[in-house]
Amino acid sequence: MLKQIATRAAVAASVAASAGALMFGAATTASAAEATPQGDLGTMAVCGYYEQGLISYYNHCGSTNITIHVTYNVGSDEDLCVTPGITKLGYNADNAWYTGLC
Repeated sequence: MLKQIATRAAVAASVAASAGALMFGAATTASAAEATPQGDLGTMAVCGYYEQGLISYYNHCGSTNITIHVTYNVGSDEDLCVTPGITKLGYNADNAWYTGLC
């Protein structure tokens, strides 16, 4: 009888821990989805450089203006000062990354 009570207590603790982990995971997923801004085309965009079809974008998820370095497959690389949100880089951009504040 004592062993059965201990087993039930262990199962109850395990279920409670699992439920807590599921609740925490759901909250984390929901807040991450809310923190990801939507792009101009109505799709969820990632932070940083990304491509959608043939067009390249840089999504700055922060709250300050930053400088990004953009590399192109045609022409010269350039540094751009971008505001928070999505910046369209165009068809010829290969990559872009954060280099500092502006």
